[in-house]
Amino acid sequence: MGRPKGSKNKTKTDSSSVKLEAPKAIKLASKNDSAMKVKPPKITKRTRTPVISNTETETVDDGPVYTYQDNYVNPFEDISHSFECLFEETYEWGNVIAPKSDAKKLLGNYSSCRVPVKPVSKTLYPIVAYIKADVESLRSQGYKDRDIYAGCVNYLNRNQSKSKLKKFGNLMPYYFKILASGKISAMFLTDEKKSKMFWGEGE
Repeated sequence: MGRPKGSKNKTKTDSSSVKLEAPKAIKLASKNDSAMKVKPPKITKRTRTPVISNTETETVDDGPVYTYQDNYVNPFEDISHSFECLFEETYEWGNVIAPKSDAKKLLGNYSSCRVPVKPVSKTLYPIVAYIKADVESLRSQGYKDRDIYAGCVNYLNRNQSKSKLKKFGNLMPYYFKILASGKISAMFLTDEKKSKMFWGEGE
């Protein structure tokens, strides 16, 4: 009830009531406030350097001088000649990891490299291996290094075992390099995904 008209007594207020205050305005930092300044990160502009194929000549062991592109052989090239040779057996990890005393050797390793070769029918898988051949004798007869390499792959392809457990598949030349030791460091292609004669399997 309200107080009677003319009464001097004021209405008592509840002291327990909560007095609500308006929220204080948040002061925004000015541009001159050094405490709020954040330096932007330094961005270095980088330009992408194009990859250029190496076309300069290089000397391999004491043999002829040839260009980088001469190391490649068309895998679908018709090769009629062949030269006697053999694979150099290797441990699974080569010289990277010391082999155990009872570790076995195989003829090479499947490679995870992707080669720019479009197969005609079957999928092709790259293999890396070392090939032993009488390179100097063949050079003295006038054969070029690429012909020696291609002839060796042709020989290995024709003289592989007919056993399914020892087959290499259909071998095709692709890349090579004659080392100072006289060995051929080779990469060739096969349509056999998992030959038991090589470490690993095709991807």
